Amino acid sequence: MTRQSLTELIAGLAVEADDRIVPVYEPDEFIENVESVQTPARIMLPSGEGDEDVLVYPHQGKGDMLWTVKELLLYRPAGEGRGWLDVGYALEAYIDSYATKLREANFNTTTGLCSIAANLQEARFLRGVFTYPTGGVYRYYGVMVTLRIQQFVS
Repeated sequence: MTRQSLTELIAGLAVEADDRIVPVYEPDEFIENVESVQTPARIMLPSGEGDEDVLVYPHQGKGDMLWTVKELLLYRPAGEGRGWLDVGYALEAYIDSYATKLREANFNTTTGLCSIAANLQEARFLRGVFTYPTGGVYRYYGVMVTLRIQQFVS
């Protein structure tokens, strides 16, 4: 099992925003910017500076891998509408949907994390205004999701 396999499993979660499943993209699918009509969109992020994956040996020489998986929800271009007044509750509903899908996937032995000998250790959801792509000029209301997933290695 690799980080890429975990990323694909997470990308397959049917997370909703505004009562519809949010489409998932790789970063290179949006070359310069994401148009308003393309939002909301989930962007699966590659490993980057400061990301940390950890190999640990908790018991009897068997190592576990702790992977970091990140994605960014681009909900709406910043500057559209009335700002946080328009997006705050929608982002909370998105986080709730995401958390529900993670709980379901964490214990699913057929298609979830248990099916690949892995377990969700932590999920962090950071609401904010994000520049995408990094170093670009376009800003979006959204949520940065950071997952720590433990892979059991025998």
